[in-house]
Amino acid sequence: MITKEKSTNELENEIKQSDSADGYLAENSKYLLKKSVSDTLNEALYRANLKVSDIVKKSGLTKSHVYHIFNGKRLPSRDKLIAIAFGFGFSCDETNALLKKCRAAQLYSKDPRDAVIMFNLSHRKSIIDANLDLEKQGFEILK
Repeated sequence: MITKEKSTNELENEIKQSDSADGYLAENSKYLLKKSVSDTLNEALYRANLKVSDIVKKSGLTKSHVYHIFNGKRLPSRDKLIAIAFGFGFSCDETNALLKKCRAAQLYSKDPRDAVIMFNLSHRKSIIDANLDLEKQGFEILK
């Protein structure tokens, strides 16, 4: 039997109507995020047919830091996840999907710093270009 995926809205409605957190979790466990950040990143790596070394080259992060993140030895900050998204060559939508799956705040177009990052992702710019734009606007760079 094929199980239909529940939308976030459906799950939110069920949370509101549920009598207990335990009951909600038991009833909906198959729809909840269970993968670690490193599992999520490695799955994306496999789907993109890339190697960690490819991500290192394009992310602007140190080799050891990226390998530690992909091996699950380090939990990346939101900025590191965004840098990794640049390493993948992700679009804005793909970056937000990655951030969401890794339980980090998605990029928000009303936030000026995020808007600069989104511009660079949307125009398929490199992380170097993004950091130059961020610095030019007086924002902290992705590192």
